[in-house]
Order: sequence, then C-alpha cells, then structure tokens
Amino acid sequence: MISGRDALASIEQAIAEARNNEARFDADMSKRTAEAEQLRAAQADAYRALARLKLDDIAQAEMVDQLDRTERQVRALIDKSRQALQSVSERRAAAVKAVNDAEAARRVAVDARNAAIAARDAKHAERATANSSNTAVQTAMERVARADKIAAESDKKADQAEADRDQKKKPYEADPLFMYLWRSGFGTSAYRAGNIARFFDRKVANLVGFVDARANYAMLIEIPLRLREHANRAVVELEEAKAALAALDAEIFKAAGGAALDEAVAKAEADEAAADEAVDKANAALAALDAERDHSTGPWGRASDEPERQALDILADGLARQNLDRLYQDALATPTPQDERIVEELKDLARRIGETDRAIVDLRTEARELGRRRTELEQARDEFRTAGYDRPNTGFINENMLGSIIGGIIGGMLSNADFWRWLGDNRRNWPGSGGGFGGDIFGGSHFPPSGGSNGSGGGFGGGGGFDTGGGFGGGGGFDTGGGFGGGGDDRNTGGGF
Repeated sequence: MISGRDALASIEQAIAEARNNEARFDADMSKRTAEAEQLRAAQADAYRALARLKLDDIAQAEMVDQLDRTERQVRALIDKSRQALQSVSERRAAAVKAVNDAEAARRVAVDARNAAIAARDAKHAERATANSSNTAVQTAMERVARADKIAAESDKKADQAEADRDQKKKPYEADPLFMYLWRSGFGTSAYRAGNIARFFDRKVANLVGFVDARANYAMLIEIPLRLREHANRAVVELEEAKAALAALDAEIFKAAGGAALDEAVAKAEADEAAADEAVDKANAALAALDAERDHSTGPWGRASDEPERQALDILADGLARQNLDRLYQDALATPTPQDERIVEELKDLARRIGETDRAIVDLRTEARELGRRRTELEQARDEFRTAGYDRPNTGFINENMLGSIIGGIIGGMLSNADFWRWLGDNRRNWPGSGGGFGGDIFGGSHFPPSGGSNGSGGGFGGGGGFDTGGGFGGGGGFDTGGGFGGGGDDRNTGGGF
C-alpha cells in the first residue's frame, strides 16, 4: 500500500522528468538548427566553388556577390530564430527551476503538516488511554450511552405507534358517519350545531357508539404524537450529553498541551496553503512560457516556421536568379575531377539538409505532444490534491500499477480517465489514520455500544413495545359491520338508521 503523499510524489517526479525531457528537446532543437545553418552555408560555398570553375570572371563575380548577399539575409533570419529560441529556452529553464523549487518547498511544508498532525494524534491517543480510567469521563460516557439507548428505544416506539395508527385508523376514517361527527367536534366544546342538527347527531352517535369509538380514535391519534415528542426530546438530550462529553474531552486535551498542538497544525496547514499558492503561481508562469514557445518565433511553434521559411525562400530565389541548376547540370555533363568532387558534395549536402529539416519537424512534433501529455498529468496532479488524496488518511493498494499508469499517460497510451479509475478502485484509509478529536470518544473502543439505530427492544419504559392488541382500545378496531345499519359489534345496534 502506498500513501497518498507518496503517490503524489510519484506523479510530481514524472512531471519533472517530462520537463527535463522537454529541456533536452530544446537543446536538440538548438543543435539541429545550428547544423542546418552550417549545412546551408557549406552549400553556398560549394556553389561558389562551382561558379569559379565554370563561369568567366564577370559572371563569376556577379554570382558570388549575389550568393554573398543571399547568405547574409539567410544568416540574419536564422540568427533571429535561434536567438528567439535561446531566449525562451533560458526563461523556460528559469521557470522550470522556480517550479521545482516551489514544489520542493511545498513538500517540506506538507512534511511539516504531517508531522504536526502525527504529534497531535499521538497526544489524542495518550488522552484516550488516560480517559479510560478518568471517572469524570467515564461518567459522561455512561450518560451518553444511556441517552443513546433511550433515544433509540423512543424512536422505535414512536415508529411502531405511527405504524399502528396508520393501519388501525383506516376503518374509522373509512366510515363517513363517524368522520362526520368527528370533524364536527361532536361531544367536545368545539361542537357548534343547531338544535335540530344536535338532535339528529345524537341519534347517529347513539346508533354507531360514537362516544366510545371517539375515545379510541382520539387515543389512536394522540399517543403517536406524544411518543414522537418524547423521542425528539430524547435526541436533544443525547446531543446535550455528547456535547458535554466533547467539552470535557476538549478540556482534558487542552490541559495536556493539546491547544499548542492544534495551533501547530493550523500553522502548518497555513504554511502548506501558502506553498500551494507559490506552486500555482510558478506553474502559471511556466504555462505562459510554454504558450509563448508554441506561438512565438523560434523553431517550436506554428509561428516559428516563418523565419526559416523566409530564409529558404530567399536562398531559393537567389539561387534561381543565378541559374545554378544549369550550372550544376553543366558540371554533370562535362565532368572534371574538381567538378565531380563539388557535385558529389552538393548531393551529400542536399541529403543532409533534408535529413536535418525532417529531424527538426520530428522534434517539434514530439515536443508538442510531450508538452500536451505533461499538461494532462499536471491536471491529474492538481485534481488529486484538490480531492485531498495527499492527506495523511488516504492510501492506495496495488501501488505497482501506479507507475505503469503514470507512464502510460506520459507515453500517450492512457488518459486521466484511466488514472481516476485506478484511484477509485484502489483508494483505502491509511492504517492508523483518523486520530483527531472525537475519533476515540464517539466511535472507538472506549465508547459502549448503544445497540444500533433502532435501540434495544422493550416497550416504552419496559418490554414488549407499544401494542394495543388486535385493535386500538379493544378487539378488532372500530367496525360498523359492513356499514351503518348492518350487523356488527356491540357498538352497532343493527337494523339501519
């Protein structure tokens, strides 16, 4: 298993290696550019030598003079391109160093943060051991345990009463005569009917046994409300007991020097945040230089082709005006040892110039692709940190796969999606992590179990649960026996109304 911090270090190492490879591309590009310049200068010299052999003095002077002017123009453009490359390469090297320095400073800050957290966790562990024999803490914990049990049992009883109510109220609420009398407030101070209505309402009430049924229905509705109120009060009392225990624990931790450790952690985290900001700024500066490299003069970007293209156009135009192709063909037609040597040299120079130009194009392509992959890995790194995976409580199994995945991203065979899939499949809590306040008070071995979220059996204040038997207040529930007027129980006089 590898820690989140070590996983992040592996990612940052791969990013640094990619930057170093980009720097090597810079050096190779400068070298190839210089080679191309030397080869084209040698080509111009060879044409001069050929002109001296094949042309008369006047024509020779004109051609050599034109070649000299052309070569100066070409050199000026190539020098401009090389200087631009050198400038951006030097500034980029400085920016890479700034990023590396900032990341090194951040690693120091992270190590300091982890050390501060470890020291605080150790103090929490000491406090937890001491609390096991601390009478005040044990009393407070027992209070929490009792409150937790009462809250769980109260919630269970309220749930059961609510379920009973929902089931057993159906026959009452399905009877329109009963519900008419109930809603009118019959038998209560809320009843406001006139004399005639009162007369007939009493007849209906006597017929259906409303007085007894009303008492049962009222109890059926009221008791779940009272039980839920009690359950809610029990939850409040549980939270108060937990708060008292937490306050006591915090006081003990503070007295043992915990406040200073908390301050050390807070300072270390602030230092880490400042280091993060410095890294972000350094990376932003490097990204700006990468963009400049890709779009400015110098043989890296799209715009960088322009100086070289201008130089080649000038050279081709100058050679065309001097009809050097005809001069070359004449040398082939009437070979002499000197002609033959120069012609072979020109052929070799043309081949080498083509190879160098193709190498420059390949270097550009590889550099751009490497830069893109490095940027993708940097995005994965930033998202990794944003997710908090570099914190002390995170680790990853199958760590041998991490290097393969990082290498796959740099090699272009994998993407960030593969990286995050591996993270999701292999993330685990780091062994021994979690310390911190409350980890051993409300979730660890020092706290007695409460019997689960639904409490531990028993009725409200005793065993058996809240149960009124087959019906609420009597057997079978309120039943009018198939409708008012049909045969039913003793609350129905039968015969119809």
